[in-house]
Amino acid sequence: SNRLVVSTGHNSLYAYNNGTWQDIGLGGFGCGGNFIHKLANGRIIVEKNGYLRDLYISDNNAVSYTNVTNVDNDYFDMIVAPNGNIYACGGSNTPSMTGLIKSTNNGSSFTQINSQLGISFCSGFAKDCSGSIYAVADNKIFKSIDGNNWVQHCFIPAFFTATPWYSFLVISSSGDYYLWSATNTLFGFFKSSDQGVTWVQITDLPTTVNNVTNLK
Repeated sequence: SNRLVVSTGHNSLYAYNNGTWQDIGLGGFGCGGNFIHKLANGRIIVEKNGYLRDLYISDNNAVSYTNVTNVDNDYFDMIVAPNGNIYACGGSNTPSMTGLIKSTNNGSSFTQINSQLGISFCSGFAKDCSGSIYAVADNKIFKSIDGNNWVQHCFIPAFFTATPWYSFLVISSSGDYYLWSATNTLFGFFKSSDQGVTWVQITDLPTTVNNVTNLK
């Protein structure tokens, strides 16, 4: 059936169908609204951190789910490349699946690709208007034009003296980069107008900000 699936910050996934809301499971803290995707083949993939942390797929319109990672890792972001490859990032409990992981089979399985990029951790993704995708990994930003091969594109601001735990990167239609990153002790919002060659910290926000949960 054609229905709306909504994920919440501290509760379950919910489906809205014919005027009725239904709890469809995977309850508990950590099911953020940024963590659910519907693939071209109709499969739903859910990235869950906090309670029940792992990656899940559903092939029956979110009636039931299959855990496809089973490593008890907190994954922080996920992106589907134009060629169908799926990338997720984060983790910590299972080193072999921490950092940047990739699926080439619509989310049925994932493998770690840290060594291909020479990184230890990945904290976020972005996509530009041309379809290229980006990964914030260690203190760098990597770019993939084809959704399969990655090249180092630029560095994140030197302000971050440790690897960020999570990042939000937006590539605007004008080509400007906007980056929010946070480590255990540092957080900041930056803009680059030269594709990451130089960064300027944005400090004129209308209120004090010490956390960002999404950036679009």
